[in-house]
Amino acid sequence: MHRRETLFWIAAVVGSALTMSVPFIFSRIVLGAWLPTILTQLEVDSIYYMIQIQKVLHGNWMIGNPYLLEYSTAAYPAPLLSVWLAAIPGLLGADINAVYAVNALLYATLTGGILYALCLRLTNRHQLLSLIIAVLGTASMSNFILRPVFMQTVYPVFGLFMIALLGVLEKPYDAKRSIALGIVSALGFYIYPHLWMQNFTSLGLLFLAALWQRDTKMLKQMTIMGIGMIIVCLPQILTTIALFTDPAAKLINQRVGMLSTHAVLPVTIMNNKYSITTIVVLLLLRAYDNKRRFSKGELLLLLLASAVVIAALSNTVTGLVMDFITHPWRLGLMVNVVTIPVMITSFRQRQALLPRVLIGMCLAALVFTTVNRVFIRQNSYGYLCHRDEIVEQHTLTQDYERIFAYFSGNDIPPSVILAPERLSQIIPLYSEHGVLYFPRAELYPVPDDELLERFLAYNIDTVNAASLAERVSDYSGLRHKELIMYKNAYPDHSLSGIIRALLYGLAGKKPPGDWQPATLIDEIGGQAFIDKTLALHATIQRAYVKYLRKYNVHYIVTDRNVEWNPQVPKEAKMIYTDERFSIYTLQ
Repeated sequence: MHRRETLFWIAAVVGSALTMSVPFIFSRIVLGAWLPTILTQLEVDSIYYMIQIQKVLHGNWMIGNPYLLEYSTAAYPAPLLSVWLAAIPGLLGADINAVYAVNALLYATLTGGILYALCLRLTNRHQLLSLIIAVLGTASMSNFILRPVFMQTVYPVFGLFMIALLGVLEKPYDAKRSIALGIVSALGFYIYPHLWMQNFTSLGLLFLAALWQRDTKMLKQMTIMGIGMIIVCLPQILTTIALFTDPAAKLINQRVGMLSTHAVLPVTIMNNKYSITTIVVLLLLRAYDNKRRFSKGELLLLLLASAVVIAALSNTVTGLVMDFITHPWRLGLMVNVVTIPVMITSFRQRQALLPRVLIGMCLAALVFTTVNRVFIRQNSYGYLCHRDEIVEQHTLTQDYERIFAYFSGNDIPPSVILAPERLSQIIPLYSEHGVLYFPRAELYPVPDDELLERFLAYNIDTVNAASLAERVSDYSGLRHKELIMYKNAYPDHSLSGIIRALLYGLAGKKPPGDWQPATLIDEIGGQAFIDKTLALHATIQRAYVKYLRKYNVHYIVTDRNVEWNPQVPKEAKMIYTDERFSIYTLQ
């Protein structure tokens, strides 16, 4: 490798790492520490996924229910390889906070390096252009790379898939390249559900193209590769099947948000507008000059962008949908980045005005949205716009260290703790203790009736008809919330009403007559459910201590700096107090 090449590689790696230095610099300037003692959540669900990593470090490789001790050893029916990969720094000796920082920097570097390698191949080794695109692209995805597990570990694997797929497009009969593509595709199956949907759809389209061209050699090679992938993926295939057949797994699947519907939300189409634009532009280019074959880069884009859109709209055929609003789009972000060098190369290679105009418009849109995410709207660094909220969260949580110091200093074995909500969120991250209840526990193994009882016991003094209607997702999962989004998307079922909703979303709704939007509480039984649940709540109120003991609550923590604290029964004995916290034991 020449010195110039080496310098550009170093710049790509360092530049990508620097895109992930922003949250730590922000933390140092605003919070006073590069890495606070108690992690401050800068991106949604960061703590949720860090808890999964911590459970692996505690020796529970199957995760179970990280919040509820009684289900800590249950099997969690989801791809876990991403969690295991994210746990590697901890398995090598890093504490949980260091794991957070190391993974953020490591996976940003890997993503940027892989993007740089791919861009070099797509731009005929134009180093400066590849460097700019790789670093800017990594920055545009930094909010997802900062968030542990998903999409942090996903983007590098997706990038490797792109490289492997491009290799097969360049040399379709090279067995080694097909083997590499099969390995990376199989890896994606264990990493992330939406990644294998994306990868397998791309391969399926490639197979159909070979079939259309009657390329028997390619078909044979892909068939052999497919058989090998099925064998390698068999354990995860069986786990996926269990999501639809095993009652416990099916229950979790539903609470996570899987629905049965053939409808497509307007926002799903809007989120994938750039992938759709890429497909349309490529097809128009081919229609303009059908004698000119797609370049390998253009063909790669057509496969990837089509797979994004097909995955997002797949429920129109399968009738099953889970997170199709955002999850395929997250992969589409990386496809958008890769589209830029391909379109630049295509622009240079074409001389006719119309193709150049089409490519130029597509390229301008993609560059704008990438720059917009980083510098204008700053979606990639959203916490910069929420400084006050971050500071408030940090101020509230840093003293929690005293609670954990008390429990560890007194050698208290893993126990169930009843605590305010924010502390309940943190307890599984910094200890091996569990909690009576936390909303995210619903996304893991726990029976429906028990989840409701835990919710009612935890909120013993605040439950009423209004709170039951407002907090349906906190005790029944995300399914009903997702369901009413689809029900309310198309209030007018006429063809013109559906078209208006697809074109304009909420602004295009003109519901007929006295149409009323569906509500969460109506989806689970309405007033009849409320009456039944309030009766159960009254029973729990009369036997509060009995229910606390039923769910093995041994310790109760109160916090003078929060608005709501759990109710402390008279049977509890105070064992610790300071100016902010009190800890009680319940035997």
